[in-house]
Amino acid sequence: RTTAQAAPAPARRYRGAGGMGKREAAEEAEGEGAKKKPKVEEGEGLKDLENPADDNDEGEPTEHSLSVTGLSFDTKRKQLRKAFAKHGTVATVRRYVRGAPRRADISFETAEEMQAAIDAMDGKDIGGRAVKVT
Repeated sequence: RTTAQAAPAPARRYRGAGGMGKREAAEEAEGEGAKKKPKVEEGEGLKDLENPADDNDEGEPTEHSLSVTGLSFDTKRKQLRKAFAKHGTVATVRRYVRGAPRRADISFETAEEMQAAIDAMDGKDIGGRAVKVT
């Protein structure tokens, strides 16, 4: 640009009616005794949220463990235990696996039971979703 050209005009922000921005309007309204939002007490207005980590078995998993992926977020430990108990003795069900909300780890008493569950349940529907069992 040459020295003869004028610098572009600064961009103007829309100020709405009365030439005020949102912050100025809010400050003015607050000064006039405008209604304030009621303060919400802690826990009030919130649904009782369920901690998914509470839906795990207490015991330690055995060495004969399989992984179920593709689960619905709503699938519970009891549903998994019921579905997999048909194929052997389920030792533990870990429905909540950190970083993988659609996964569960299920352990069995023996390797044969674990393999039977893998063969029978892979691709089956649990909680409205087809799951992968490995």
